[in-house]
Amino acid sequence: MPKPSAKRSTTSSSRRISGQSTFWHANGRVSKMAQEEARLARLSNAQRHAEEAFRDMPDNDSAIFDNPLTDILDGTTLADISHAGEDFNAAGAADAPVSNEALWQALRDSHNILYGRRRDFRTRRDRTQAIVDGFKLQMEAITDAYMDWSLKSKDQGMGAMLQADPDEMVLNHLPLVVIDVFSAYEAEVPMFARDKFVASGLMNLGLVPCSPYGPTVAITIRALEIFRVTSLRYPRLGIQPYMRALCDIHGVPFRTYLSSQFSVAFDVYLATLAAVEKRIQKALGLVMFKARLQALSPPGRALGLAGRAGPAHGPGRA
Repeated sequence: MPKPSAKRSTTSSSRRISGQSTFWHANGRVSKMAQEEARLARLSNAQRHAEEAFRDMPDNDSAIFDNPLTDILDGTTLADISHAGEDFNAAGAADAPVSNEALWQALRDSHNILYGRRRDFRTRRDRTQAIVDGFKLQMEAITDAYMDWSLKSKDQGMGAMLQADPDEMVLNHLPLVVIDVFSAYEAEVPMFARDKFVASGLMNLGLVPCSPYGPTVAITIRALEIFRVTSLRYPRLGIQPYMRALCDIHGVPFRTYLSSQFSVAFDVYLATLAAVEKRIQKALGLVMFKARLQALSPPGRALGLAGRAGPAHGPGRA
């Protein structure tokens, strides 16, 4: 039995009548305008207001949408350029909306605005004075911390690193590069609630920072003490040969900035020893005695006493 042929619906070609598109429907000709009115009648008030608000939005909301570099700068579009700065499609290079030079200039300007480096007008003297002033405000706390460390390490000696008390409350950990005599390593140094400053907290652990605020490198006291004692026996020994020797021991190439960092830490260490010496003399009553002796002595003798004044003790003798 032959199957009945499927009924094929025929539609008339669309045409324009009074500016409206029409098509054939089973019930007759229905305009799109009537369908749109029926759809709007089914919408709620909230939906109708939202649709009207969407239609009222301007076509050109901001000039940024007209910028061809916007999608490239925010990372949504890949720039068709190579590492050499040439277009992958050389044939369409002339039709490209933006040249490579303009693209790189826009990227450079955007980077300078976001991550521009402030020009530093300070001189070397200004930077050095800023470091001196920063440590000067913390010297009392640094001296107290050094005397505490010296008292705690008198039995263990300088060869053993002190461990923090587990009962103390740790506020945070400071990432540092610690330079020792036979090793240089990265460590998370704990900062405790009792520490007044970062420098005093490091000094309490046997470390001397290379910067008064936010240090990234610290040198152990025993590395500084070895250089101090050796330079007293051999005054011609300089900081750079000593740092070169440490770099050879550590197996790393020498860098000039290492000498600058060691110089800052060594100055802080010597200032701490001088402050400890003054406290010892004051506690023993030697300050007034030396002042009276200098007043009664001849001028040359007084100058000789003044020239010999200074720190004469090492760590663990405070």
